[in-house]
Amino acid sequence: MSREFLQHYYTSAVSGLGSGPGFQTFSKSKEMTDAEKTEIEAYCTYKRPSHLPPNPTAEEISTLFPKSFSFIRLNSGKIGLSLTQYTGRDYSGRFGNSFSHTLITDGALNDYPFTYAFSPVFVSGLTKEESESETAPAPLPVLAGLKGGRLSIDSVLDFLHENNGWDVLVRMVSGAIEGIQNGKRLIIVDYEDRIPMWFAAIQLSFPLRLAHHLTFTTYTYDPLKSKALLNGAVSEGTALTISEGMMRHQAFVFDFEQERFSQFEKNHDYAEFAVSLLNEGWSKTKPFYDFLEGMNIDSIEGSLSRAKDLYMFFEQSAENVSGGQLAAALEYAEKHAPEQALINMAYSLKNGLEDNKDDQKAFLADLDLELVRRVTSLLFTASEKEGSGGALTQFSTAFFLDAAEHLLKGIRSSAEAEQILELCLKTSQRYPQIKEKLPKKLSEILKWGKEGYYSDIIGYFLEETISLHELKGIHWLNSEESYRKLLLTSALWLIEKQADRVVNGLLNDYYRTMGNALLYIHSKNRLQEKIEGYFKENLNSNLAKIMDLDETAAAETLFVNLQKEKLSGSDLPISDFLNAQAATGHRMNLDSLLPAVFEAFNQLENTQTIKAEMQVLLQRGSQLTINPSEKSRLIEKTEGIFSFTSETNRDKSLVRNLYDWKNAKLTKPDKSYLLTAGCIIHDRETPYGFNLSELPLHLIKLGDKQYFQFAAWVLPVRMKTEENPDDVIKLLAGTKRSPLFWQVLQNLEEKNSPAYSSLLTAFIRNISHSEELDEELEDRIVQFMTQNKKLYKHVSEKMEEKSGRKSRSKENYWPRIQEQVESGQTLFGKMKGLFSRR
Repeated sequence: MSREFLQHYYTSAVSGLGSGPGFQTFSKSKEMTDAEKTEIEAYCTYKRPSHLPPNPTAEEISTLFPKSFSFIRLNSGKIGLSLTQYTGRDYSGRFGNSFSHTLITDGALNDYPFTYAFSPVFVSGLTKEESESETAPAPLPVLAGLKGGRLSIDSVLDFLHENNGWDVLVRMVSGAIEGIQNGKRLIIVDYEDRIPMWFAAIQLSFPLRLAHHLTFTTYTYDPLKSKALLNGAVSEGTALTISEGMMRHQAFVFDFEQERFSQFEKNHDYAEFAVSLLNEGWSKTKPFYDFLEGMNIDSIEGSLSRAKDLYMFFEQSAENVSGGQLAAALEYAEKHAPEQALINMAYSLKNGLEDNKDDQKAFLADLDLELVRRVTSLLFTASEKEGSGGALTQFSTAFFLDAAEHLLKGIRSSAEAEQILELCLKTSQRYPQIKEKLPKKLSEILKWGKEGYYSDIIGYFLEETISLHELKGIHWLNSEESYRKLLLTSALWLIEKQADRVVNGLLNDYYRTMGNALLYIHSKNRLQEKIEGYFKENLNSNLAKIMDLDETAAAETLFVNLQKEKLSGSDLPISDFLNAQAATGHRMNLDSLLPAVFEAFNQLENTQTIKAEMQVLLQRGSQLTINPSEKSRLIEKTEGIFSFTSETNRDKSLVRNLYDWKNAKLTKPDKSYLLTAGCIIHDRETPYGFNLSELPLHLIKLGDKQYFQFAAWVLPVRMKTEENPDDVIKLLAGTKRSPLFWQVLQNLEEKNSPAYSSLLTAFIRNISHSEELDEELEDRIVQFMTQNKKLYKHVSEKMEEKSGRKSRSKENYWPRIQEQVESGQTLFGKMKGLFSRR
């Protein structure tokens, strides 16, 4: 079935598709859209070179005025061929007319665009009757098929041979490739009959599908404003001005008249290869183009050189392709090769390497990391597309394992080893066949591994393996047996090689997995002293992680032994012990360490350190089980550094706390013994312990100043506990000290906390039902509630909830307080207003 072409005429005429006489679309095929018509009109203008005769004869027009044959691409996706030429006079008799005949069609042409140049199908102009007619022209018919012009592949090749144009063609093709990428035009200045030849040669340097991306026009008055990539020009009488700057930055120029040519740092690899094939003949070139046509390549880009390398490796001589070139070419193949082509490449590799062991060895010897990555990816991608899971999959697996072994045995640095192992791990994650067999292959490096960077190799592999499993939430004991065995074997190898830096790094970063592995080895009575040394090195930074280890009993024993060794020489034994206890979440019984802790304390000599450590014990060590003899020794050690004159001693708080502890009769002071209360209540007496139930009796004895100090201390403490606020109020404010207690309560800083709101509500509830509410206290409460509306709202809600639970025999003062808060006037304010009115 022949291809159909829509037609378009553009010229100066009396009547056409425009709004009046002048240049316009004279006629077109009715199937052509208005948008296409408008776009085509932009290509149809013609401006003659200014040096040519303004009133030429027919012969001068035929011989001197350049014709413009163009190949264009429309926004609609259609392609077009156009011939524009100077015709002389228009319908009015004035000079300056031109005629453009354009053909457009869907899809690609059946042959190279240049072969249609100056085809006899193109009309050279309107008849005199057509240009002068005032009647609207009829639509142009659709053409079926298109005859070729005067150019052919053979004539183009002959032109190149006759003019020795191969070297300059390489540069032109390089310029065309680069021009498509960066938008620079290519301009050729030459005789009119040679310009189409050069454009034809450039198009012929690409397969047919890609040649359709090379738009051109054989003549344009201003090449730098042209829409075409390839532009023919004349140097005289046009807008073209060639300079060094223009040739470097604006366009690629090939000026044969003045022998000025743009320079290239390096010709494009594809250009050199394609032109070399053309030089050998079309029979040498066509197989390469057939190969490219079989790929999914839809545009001209710099990466075409990779397609060239791919062709050379699989279809010509593989020796001419370097490892780096092949790696890039294989990546290109995965993106552009159709499924069957990819499978064919994979089998070509497989058959070539399996049939010749020498070739296989030579190929493996030349492998680098990137090439292994790309060959493996190509093989497995093809295997997956084939879907057989048979011979190609087996070959792909064997190739990667052999290649990985080759790379690992040839490493020269730790950085290189990390890259290789990273590839191994990522490949094993992607392909189950590799994941199944890789550990065994990697384990072999332990048989010939040396010290030095081989330790880093194994360390890096362990790090990546552990990280992979932990990210997936897989416990190392539940992972594949091969990986578990490799982990233990590798860890043991590192210890034996004394790769302490590597082991400590892994233990610090992956404490749970590496710690369990080391404990497992330790439990087998292997290298126990070395392993204990690693844990000791990491003890401080990983105290909180000790309970994450699954070898619980072994971990606890090891931890206790290491802590005992640490505490024996500690300058802060009590602090270190309590920190260790806290770090383990109190889940580990460390009582066996207490003798070592207290022994280290008794060895202390610095007075300030002794004071500080004893204060830590009294403040944080209330849960410790200390036998009487140890307690006596601790007290005796501390007492020896004090003068015990409580009025003048700077450490009065420590002295009192110490004596409180010394005389306490209760087993667990933190639950039933108010430690600091004795320091305030017995300000001038020897401190002693008392039960909380006895507290009200002691509070009665206190003066107002002492009570205020005590309440200011105890309220923040009690707010941090879970005690019932009503019980706290009854205990502390039930001693006829409500005004003092309110003063303390007002001064507390944490007024936004739930604990403060609860305490405030309990106090209001308590005084609201008291026998008599002091008027000054009532006024202070009203003022406070007025200023703190949020707390007032909370108290109001809580008071309403319990309004029916209180005894009705007592007066409830809360409604009176509410009334004053709501009205915004205190009792004293009302009295003040009353006196002022009098």
